[in-house]
Amino acid sequence: MAAKRTRPLAVALLTLALCACGDEAAEPRRFSAPPADPADLEAMRRLVPTDAALVMGAPSLAVADQALADMSALFGGRAPSLLQPLAAALQGTLFERFIDHDRPLLVALAPSGTSAEPVIVLPVTDAAALRAGLEGVTIHEDGRYLGLSRDPTYTPGNALAPLTAPLPDGQLALRADLASMLAPLRPMAELMVPSMAAQAPAGSMGGMDPAALMSAYVRFVFDGAQAVDSIELGLSMLDGSLDVSGQVDVVPGSPLADIPAAQCDTLDEMVAWLDGGAAMQMVCAIDAGAFAQATRGWMLETVDVWPDTSEDALIEYLATLEVVSRRCGHVFVMDGEFSPGGIDCAYLFEADDADAFVDTLSVFMQQGLEVIGGRAVELIKSSRDGRPSTELVVDMSAMLESSGDDDPAVDQILRQMYGDGVMRYVTTAGDGRVVMAGGTRSESASARLDAPRGNPPQSLLRALDQLDGMHTRAVMRMDYGRMFTTIAGLMQGMPDMQPELVERLRTEHEIPLTLWVGGLGRRWRVGSSLDLAGLAELIKSLQAR
Repeated sequence: MAAKRTRPLAVALLTLALCACGDEAAEPRRFSAPPADPADLEAMRRLVPTDAALVMGAPSLAVADQALADMSALFGGRAPSLLQPLAAALQGTLFERFIDHDRPLLVALAPSGTSAEPVIVLPVTDAAALRAGLEGVTIHEDGRYLGLSRDPTYTPGNALAPLTAPLPDGQLALRADLASMLAPLRPMAELMVPSMAAQAPAGSMGGMDPAALMSAYVRFVFDGAQAVDSIELGLSMLDGSLDVSGQVDVVPGSPLADIPAAQCDTLDEMVAWLDGGAAMQMVCAIDAGAFAQATRGWMLETVDVWPDTSEDALIEYLATLEVVSRRCGHVFVMDGEFSPGGIDCAYLFEADDADAFVDTLSVFMQQGLEVIGGRAVELIKSSRDGRPSTELVVDMSAMLESSGDDDPAVDQILRQMYGDGVMRYVTTAGDGRVVMAGGTRSESASARLDAPRGNPPQSLLRALDQLDGMHTRAVMRMDYGRMFTTIAGLMQGMPDMQPELVERLRTEHEIPLTLWVGGLGRRWRVGSSLDLAGLAELIKSLQAR
């Protein structure tokens, strides 16, 4: 019963910190935490339990409550004070008048699967009075702070040392030892794989083995956690935007710590090429060859996902990936649209030898099709506007034929997205650049090539600023408003789907989400920004009766 009492607090705060974060309007306000008293930080540090793997905190109760109130107001609700879930976690009454609302506080959790009871570290104005009002609670005191928990074994010791520096800049913040948090969950996840694979609709994963795919995903998540030394995130809710930013430190010796710096001399010029009005944009600056080599080992572990693919074929595929990566520059950008009729994208690569790059890319795509059950890639050489051009015709019909045999709903969605299973891309080359555009409809290539260029979204540019100086940089922006409208179109007419619910998914509001990640040695910056106004309108529509 204890886990059921206390975990909602952890889940609520974690969800706020991880569900991630503002977009196109004027330059947003940035939250800046007031300087914390070093004595307060030291007192809290000493009260963190010895087995802590996750610490969540705020610069003050007043700041955290304001963030929760602003977020709740967007969705038409009224958030309670953070003191209410804290009191519920202790099964007692926290006397508000004895708690200092203007100094930092934190909640610490042990690794999953061990103690379900949190430790709450609060600034107090009258420790004796607060002690008198709490029963069945283990209490430790340090200066103006109390450490409180219903776990009788709670022992201060600061194993994680999360507050040796000020809290991350945000209205809410967390620091975690990811490997310790997730390790106890791995046996449970592995036990669930067979039952989850059995529930996958027949043919819904093409030529992939569902159990092998889910096992590979479990390995990816938990092995990836072992490569993370610590993660620290700060969350702010300002101007109708939920922003998360922070850093991830990988363990020494991780392949991710050794990726060399990308050559970014052309980054600004290539970003300016993007279609700012498209539903999605992506920017990547990376030594792709080095990255492919660094992740090759993990990719080889996925061979059992493809029952009809030999390890030799996968090795050849990965070798071609490295060749493709080394034949293009370190910067590439992409924009695209999606609709019930499919996804259409345009890519801009750097390539000194465009023909060699396109030819190797076609070989790579052919090998990829052989892995996933496709048929062939055909190259048609021509010219466009006086420049060399190549049309790539990608036949995926074999995969579609095996994907929806036993599930009409899956078959309907795939047919809407991929049509006859033939995808067409057109490349044009010149001035050391290659543009590739296309998708699932015959007019896709021309539509994306002829789309108005320039005016990249401000949120994307702000995200790139966050990554200045990083060796590796990647930013993606997507309008979830258009994505939900696309989902509604795909669901239209499906059996057992309520037409009124489908219609409510359609929205004219933009819901832009921007994600970014960049690495410099062991330290990686991460962040996200989500505009909440459009999301609030969509949720209100879905809740309407």
